[in-house]
Formats: sequence, structure tokens, C-alpha cells
Amino acid sequence: MALPPKRKPVTGLQRKPAPPPRPQAKAAPPEETEELVEEANDQAESEEEAEPTPKAPGAICPKCGAEMARGIAYCGACGASMKTGMKRTYKPGDAIKRIAKRGRMGKINEGRNTLMWLAILNLGFGFLLYALMSNGLRGKESDALTELRLLIVLSCGLPGVIFIGLFFWARKNPLPAMISGLVVYLTFMILTIVVAPESLLSPLAMVIRIAIILALVNGIKGAHAERQAQARDARERRREKAEQA
Repeated sequence: MALPPKRKPVTGLQRKPAPPPRPQAKAAPPEETEELVEEANDQAESEEEAEPTPKAPGAICPKCGAEMARGIAYCGACGASMKTGMKRTYKPGDAIKRIAKRGRMGKINEGRNTLMWLAILNLGFGFLLYALMSNGLRGKESDALTELRLLIVLSCGLPGVIFIGLFFWARKNPLPAMISGLVVYLTFMILTIVVAPESLLSPLAMVIRIAIILALVNGIKGAHAERQAQARDARERRREKAEQA
């Protein structure tokens, strides 16, 4: 019987030989590194300049054909309107005219509001006086009481209704409406003084009357100035049309 061959005793772990070390690349000097960085930056900038930036869709001017951004009312190249193509013109006195018009409209609004306040005061005072008289003299009807009620209606209710009508008229044609309001107020004020002379002794009543008269006079001045300005503007427009023709 044959014996198996003897194995060699393992004296230690058999390791593969380590690969030879790779040669390390030499580091570039700092001067060459800076040159490479600058060259890369220049190349990137040239590429950005070469690529065209996409434009947002805009609107075309109907007069000169320039492309503008959407939402702009007037062309930045020729100054024409983006809708009509008509050029916008500025005159030296436009700002002064706007300021003057604002002052005139302020006076007109003051006179118009005065007419409304006169209507409210007359109607409110007449209604209050009529109600107090009716409650205090209930069951004591007489000809004198009927005449007194009629006097309240004529002296308070009638002016109130007139001033309301003048207020709405002043919204369309302020000048004649305010002149009429001043005449009506002075008429009823004189009648009140004739019927009740003691009302002249009240300083508060006199201050209120003067303030009302001044407000109406200012409204008349503003309405008259506005009418003159409108007529002047109309003449200027006709002259410009004649020059263009």
C-alpha cells in the first residue's frame, strides 16, 4: 500500500509582491498655475459674450417699428404712443394749468357743498320745528297755528328743496347754479331779518351767514375762472388744428 506524499510544512503566510510605486507628477510652478486659471476665465467670458441673451417677447411701435417691452405706454425711441402711434407732446405750461385747475375745482366743490349744507340745515330745522309745534299744541287747532305751520314750510322747507335742486344743477353747470343759490340765500336772509330783527343780535348767526356767503362767492369765482379756462383751451385747440392743416 502506497503512502500519500508528505506535504511541506507552511512556515508563514505567502504574500504577493507589492506593485512598484507610480511616478508622481511634478507640480506645476505657481506662475504656470495662474496663467492656466486666467486662460480658463478668459475663455469662459468669451463664450458668454458669444451666446446671445434671449429677449422677452415685446411690442412693436406702430410709428418707428422699435421693439419695446410689453406694458409700456410710449415708445422709448420716438416717443409715440404704443397704441395709436401719435407722439406725446409736452407744453411748458401744462403743469401750471393742472395746478390752477385743481385750485378752481376746490372752490367749485366748496360752493357746491355749501348748497347741500344749506338744504340739510333748512329741511332739518323746519322738520324739527314743525314736529315740536305739533306735539306741543296737539288738540289746539286754530287759524293762527295753521298759518304758523305754513310759515315754517315756506321759510324752511321751500329753501331746502330749492338748494337741493341747485346742488344737482351745480354738478353740470356750476356758475349759474351758484349765482342762483347766492341770490336765493340773500333773499331768504333779508326776509328773516325783516320778520325777526332780533336775529341780527346773535353773533353766531352772523358768523354763519358770512361764512355761507363767502363760500358761495368763492364757488362763483372758481366756476367763472373754470369757464374762462375751458374757452381759452378750446381756442388753443382750434388754432393748433388750423396750423396743422
